[in-house]
Amino acid sequence: MEVASEAVFARALQLWSRAASQGYSQARVRLGDYYYYGWGTPVDYTTAATQYRLATDHQRNPQAMFNLAYMHEQGLGLKQDLHLAKRFYDMAAETSPDAKVPVALALLKLRFVSTLKNFNIHSWLLGINVGESDEMISRSSESSGDSQSEGISFIDDFLLPILSFGPNWDLYLLTTLVAILGVLLYFRRPNQ
Repeated sequence: MEVASEAVFARALQLWSRAASQGYSQARVRLGDYYYYGWGTPVDYTTAATQYRLATDHQRNPQAMFNLAYMHEQGLGLKQDLHLAKRFYDMAAETSPDAKVPVALALLKLRFVSTLKNFNIHSWLLGINVGESDEMISRSSESSGDSQSEGISFIDDFLLPILSFGPNWDLYLLTTLVAILGVLLYFRRPNQ
């Protein structure tokens, strides 16, 4: 079954490539998706970025602009550059009115991530300087009866796993925000 699906993906990749060579921008974006996710080909972020760049430069495709922005934001196949990511997000919003809401959410996430990068959250939670954090953690793990070591253990064992949901933390955050918004709208509706 899996061999058959790989053959289907490889054939689809070939057909999307032919459509892209004829100037169809959605096919160019689809080619980028195939290389990004590794459908019918090995995962190749650089080739995916090249396909998105071609769709952006030649056909001004907003989906390709959005994907390029995400790849710049994450540093996938391209140099990680948050300023360039913001630029591509803004270009996608200007090109298509349908992209305004996803771009607004992506820019909100981008601002949040850049704030966290500029402000080291781990050292802030511990209340110590960045250079001292590793030394302080190793000293506190050696001494077990100290109340300060219990605090660091609490932070390392409890708070940091909660704060680091992994690569999909933004999905959890957006789901939580949508749920809060839904509850607020439910309770703010007019009485009939």
